[in-house]
Amino acid sequence: MKIQRNTLVLALVAFGLASGIYIQQRLAVTDSPSEVRTEGAKPLFDFDEADVTQFTINRPDLSLSLEKQGPASTGDAVADLEAETAALGQPDWAITEPEQIPASDGAVAFLLNLLATGDRRDSFPIPNDGQPEGPTQQRLAEFGLDEPQAQVEVTLADGTTHQLVLGDSNFDNSGIYAVQDVDPSREEIEVFLVNSSLEPAMLRSLEEWRYTAELPDESDDAGTGAATEPGDPSEADDSGELDPLSGEVELPIQVEGADGE
Repeated sequence: MKIQRNTLVLALVAFGLASGIYIQQRLAVTDSPSEVRTEGAKPLFDFDEADVTQFTINRPDLSLSLEKQGPASTGDAVADLEAETAALGQPDWAITEPEQIPASDGAVAFLLNLLATGDRRDSFPIPNDGQPEGPTQQRLAEFGLDEPQAQVEVTLADGTTHQLVLGDSNFDNSGIYAVQDVDPSREEIEVFLVNSSLEPAMLRSLEEWRYTAELPDESDDAGTGAATEPGDPSEADDSGELDPLSGEVELPIQVEGADGE
């Protein structure tokens, strides 16, 4: 009996050690991928999506300007409230160039969210010689940044601006080469990779940037019959009749019999 008890104790100790080793290994495996994903990644910009008041996209085939809409304050609380109420349900953004038309808030939100929450990775410097046809431009051409496919410039509420230029995709199409806020006076230009989703977000057709009003679904009223309007005779109580001229309900008069019943 004593041998069996000792064996049980040893088995429990061995189980405890094995469990501890297993948990440590699981934690190590769980932490490693996270460290790999975030290593070398930095925020693309330091502004919030709501800070952007206007932006411009320049592409070889299109130049597009958009501006956030909102009723201007008049100082009159009642008038301002009426203006805000009238603006409810209307797009928050409008295209100002090449035409003036309400813009698709969804298309705008998708791009601005990528800019505000995206990151840049695998960055490397290129010496900036300041020459229009020098070695710097030759290096930028290797990544499609000498003639970019698209560039966006955003203006924030405080008046500051930021620019992002998109070049070619990398070899496995997992990212796009880009530069941002290039300063000609700096000795180096930083090239990096950004999320490949920025490409379709900036290369939308003009039609996709336009606001499209949603038409009411006529099927909602189909088969339900005509709605009952106020004053409809069908709403009159069963205890009386509706006078078509006065609109008043005439209640039946009960006449008591001679015997008082």
